[in-house]
Amino acid sequence: MTTTKKILIAGGLVLVGYLIITAEKLMKMKAIFEQMTLAPFSLPRNIKFINPNSFGIPTTITFDIDVKMENPTGSDFAVSGQIATLKKINLFYDGNFLGIANTNIIEVSVPNHNSMILHNINVEVAISNALNNSAALMNMDINKITITGVIDVLGVNYDIG
Repeated sequence: MTTTKKILIAGGLVLVGYLIITAEKLMKMKAIFEQMTLAPFSLPRNIKFINPNSFGIPTTITFDIDVKMENPTGSDFAVSGQIATLKKINLFYDGNFLGIANTNIIEVSVPNHNSMILHNINVEVAISNALNNSAALMNMDINKITITGVIDVLGVNYDIG
């Protein structure tokens, strides 16, 4: 067998080994994702009314909120942008969609049976969504806010929360 063939075979074996190890890591991460939760950790702040329509009336409300990401499993969870990215966070109030935060957070590390706080997540709420939920929001109860996240793992989106 020639040296070139040996190098190609060795390179192929290394690549197959790397793919197997990566697949195992992804399966473990997916199992942890399915059990992780997201919850509000602060009240909204830095509230702004933006994107005026042709009459000068704002169409969007933005605000910052802190979000708690909890890992209830016995396994540590740590990823970098090379493998996974927290793409977005969706906010719901009493089960109704309220707003979205496009986060693109590339470093997430949550030890087992622990949590981390994602600070200053900028949320956008369409005024129409706020109006549709206005009756419920009048008596705002932070315990009725639920949050879901979307994590991109090598191009595949997974929902958490």
